[in-house]
Amino acid sequence: MKLVRQFLNMSLPKEKIRLIISFLKNYIRFENSENNIIFEKQYEQITRRTKTMGLEELILDMKRKRGMEHGVERRNREVVINMLNKNLQDEMVADLADVSLEYVQEIKSEVLKNNMNK
Repeated sequence: MKLVRQFLNMSLPKEKIRLIISFLKNYIRFENSENNIIFEKQYEQITRRTKTMGLEELILDMKRKRGMEHGVERRNREVVINMLNKNLQDEMVADLADVSLEYVQEIKSEVLKNNMNK
């Protein structure tokens, strides 16, 4: 905070101050981890921003989202196959599973191929 006050006393533009503080936040680490936490909190107060994700957090978040999407896709596929096995009409399966008719027909064709190859 003292540093920011000094920058303001020097009449530096606020955007320059923000860029300098952002640089410090991203590239400087204190030996004492408590100082890092204090600096982060003060950075958030100064810039009025919520905590941003680091690179590792961003990658983990992206992987988590992809995993969730993959899980939803797998679950949709299982639901469609189960309904097709109950001999429901393709249109009804698509409506109940909230997927496209084309998706249902694609899965149906794959299931038929797999059953023929057995």
